[in-house]
Amino acid sequence: MTKVQTPPGPFGIVLAAGASTRFGRPKQVAVFRNETLLARAHKTASALFGNRHLFVAGAHLAPVIKDLLNNRSNVVVNPDWANGPGASLAHAVKMLPAHCTGFLVWHADQPLISSADLSTILAVATARPTDCACASYEKTIGVPAYFPQRLFGRLTALSPEHGAKQLLIEEKQTTRIPMPAAAFDVDFPADLQAIAAANPAADDGSSIDR
Repeated sequence: MTKVQTPPGPFGIVLAAGASTRFGRPKQVAVFRNETLLARAHKTASALFGNRHLFVAGAHLAPVIKDLLNNRSNVVVNPDWANGPGASLAHAVKMLPAHCTGFLVWHADQPLISSADLSTILAVATARPTDCACASYEKTIGVPAYFPQRLFGRLTALSPEHGAKQLLIEEKQTTRIPMPAAAFDVDFPADLQAIAAANPAADDGSSIDR
């Protein structure tokens, strides 16, 4: 796929390439609060980035691509998705246009991540555009995370099976932002129910796929 043509500015990258082995079927299209995980991520990405976003697909291409295209998402397919999130992120970084100033990345299976959460990270990135910023939760750090353009070269050389967490740790100026919602991700079907039950204030009463 050709690179997305957009005005200069930061991008959003949503990782959705995994095999969902523990889930037992494509969790990307599992329904949480009356919409698929991909649709929720698309809504969040579009609200904040408009057309300046990429979804990385890999496993389960047919249902994933169908869902993403229905939502008019920008999709890149990582042929090396089986090598892990680091490989998918590296592939996405290579697809960013030259005028991209940085990007904010998160996983499609983080259903509680909101545009407000991402806006908090972007506000830090705007104030410190050459530094990283990331979520802090449960005594660790991770995505959502912002990476400036100066790190794109290192990101394309990530260890395939690990992702960018080590880079966040190594970067001394990384801003760590408390974000409880980042602790919730979907690995098993029962997680959908558990996440909703643990966050009743945000629950709209819609159906949950089990």
